[in-house]
Amino acid sequence: MYFDYETITPGNKVSNYEELESEIKSLINNSDSLSEERKKVRNLLYDKQNQNIVANRFINYLI
Repeated sequence: MYFDYETITPGNKVSNYEELESEIKSLINNSDSLSEERKKVRNLLYDKQNQNIVANRFINYLI
């Protein structure tokens, strides 16, 4: 990878589906203490004009 993995992936690391589901539910139901760190990564990796387009496509795909 071009970037250090730990630097561009703030938050808990999961190793199976159950942990992933639990982490997603936790983020939905609680405040995200790493919100500012995630914004920094988003701004680093995605052009600001396309951020909402990418996010909406991803959400629609998941639904």
